[in-house]
Amino acid sequence: MWPYTCVVEKQLCLEAMMGKNNPLTQDSLLRSNMYHWSFLVGPKKENESSSGMRYHANERRKNQDHSQWFFEERETSMKANSILLVRVLVGKVKSTSRLVEILRQVPIKQGESGWNCVAWVRRH
Repeated sequence: MWPYTCVVEKQLCLEAMMGKNNPLTQDSLLRSNMYHWSFLVGPKKENESSSGMRYHANERRKNQDHSQWFFEERETSMKANSILLVRVLVGKVKSTSRLVEILRQVPIKQGESGWNCVAWVRRH
């Protein structure tokens, strides 16, 4: 994990959800559940080699009819990519370890109708 010695920020990220079941259309852009929501934590001052941590509830397909949600934390580049649509600064992080502890405790709701990554982010 990255040991930050600088100011750290927490950002809300909205990413395009592409695929057969999630076509990206003008109408779909207006609905929050047409984006994948996650948190990105990284340095305030970024450069080409900056990295941060991405925290989110992710869905893994078991088969065509079933999927399973799980919490994921992964080191990632802070550079823009083709899926990331927007990053919104939520706030400065005083204690990275405390933030991670909180994010890890947010429950994953298996089998709950309508529960997704948006619901997970809203629990914060």
